[in-house]
Amino acid sequence: VRALRGYIRIARQFTLPEKERSKMCNLAFDASNRADEQRMVQPVLERYPNAENLELAAKAMKTPELRDEATKVHRAIADKINK
Repeated sequence: VRALRGYIRIARQFTLPEKERSKMCNLAFDASNRADEQRMVQPVLERYPNAENLELAAKAMKTPELRDEATKVHRAIADKINK
């Protein structure tokens, strides 16, 4: 759990190429079996909006514990990339 949270923190805080950050978010989301860690990925997706992160937010919307937050993130990303 600590390693996964640290990995998510790296994706959020470090300067990374867009594709690499999206890949890290996807890996972290898929590696986590707890909604708490999956929830930590959501602000990273919103902070760095792109098509891949929009897809991951849509995927998160299928998890009942994440549905509300992921829906908000999905809308925010869609608004940002459609401008």
